Amino acid sequence: MRALGARLMDHFGMHPLFGLTSTLDLFGDAAHRAHYTSVLRYPVLKKSGNYAGDSRIAARPFMRRMIEGSLADELAILTKAWLVPFGPNALRALEHLAAAGRIDETCVRGGLLHPGGQQWNRYNIQLDLVSGDAALAVPGGAEVLRRSAALRSKIDALLRE
Repeated sequence: MRALGARLMDHFGMHPLFGLTSTLDLFGDAAHRAHYTSVLRYPVLKKSGNYAGDSRIAARPFMRRMIEGSLADELAILTKAWLVPFGPNALRALEHLAAAGRIDETCVRGGLLHPGGQQWNRYNIQLDLVSGDAALAVPGGAEVLRRSAALRSKIDALLRE
């Protein structure tokens, strides 16, 4: 997960924002500059397996309490941190907190896939390894392209500052 997460962050140019040669350093020599956490503090099971997330993460009372309680309290300590959520559900949780005024939305650098390794067709899209037509043929490919373009635009603007 670390190697893929760093590859995704580097692909979008986050490493110069962080003053690093590669974001892989955040898991090594620069680990003191990062704080790792999870949107959902505890493992969550759904039916007979792990909860893999869905668009209603903040609408489910149990999960909303974890987001608004544990996560918001933890992030409140990191007042000037850039928040890099991995996956659309983590991004949704941060957007929920931003809409509630609990975090600064300008600190969120969302749009990356979760580096769990189960979505190689989507990683290939996000890493620009397939054509636009091939990307659109993948379920969810259009959304990956949209989120990637938004993140690229945000990072490019920060690099120009």
